[in-house]
Amino acid sequence: MKLLDLDHYPRKDIYLAFRDREMPQLSVTAEVDITRLKAFLDETAYGFFLPMAYLAAVAANRIPAFRERIVDGQLVEFEQCLPSFTVTVEEGLFSFCDIQRLGLFGEFYLHAKEVMHRIKKTPDLAVADKHGRLFITNIPWISFTAFTHPYCKQYASIPIISFGKFRQLNGMLSLPVAVQAHHALVDGYHLGQFFEILTALCADPASVLSTDLESVLST
Repeated sequence: MKLLDLDHYPRKDIYLAFRDREMPQLSVTAEVDITRLKAFLDETAYGFFLPMAYLAAVAANRIPAFRERIVDGQLVEFEQCLPSFTVTVEEGLFSFCDIQRLGLFGEFYLHAKEVMHRIKKTPDLAVADKHGRLFITNIPWISFTAFTHPYCKQYASIPIISFGKFRQLNGMLSLPVAVQAHHALVDGYHLGQFFEILTALCADPASVLSTDLESVLST
């Protein structure tokens, strides 16, 4: 994490204009073409959520604005932001699940499966230091067209990425993806970058997700 010099921050005026708004967040939902991604995943044992969450984290980390945070009133930038999921535990309840590595997909996948398995046995709703994270959640029961999360001033600058129920739309398999972010740090331009990168990753999943799972499992 590095402190950013506000006097040399290109978005200084925008940052100051939105930093202290009573409700400074914006939320956008867009449809992402996952036709090729789903076909690729159907030939693997990965499931859907973890690969999709990995691609979203990769896309977000490629955009500096998605790694910027407001911590104790200071503007900072993280070198990398790790995902934090919500995981269903039982009877419709959920737990937070903090992932400690990103790296290559195979390593991420095994680590995430291990952490999720542990969290399902011992749920964790503690609010520890989350600033260096990306919040990612899955709502597979609803093909939503908009989504707004509860507002938390302490962690308002952490982007929240949500996936809905995919569906056939205009000849493609479409996934609604919502992003909620702090407008002092992120605006429409950055959201456009995120969806452009995510769409490109979903169109060529093998370039990012291909790994010899059997080899990984044996390590």
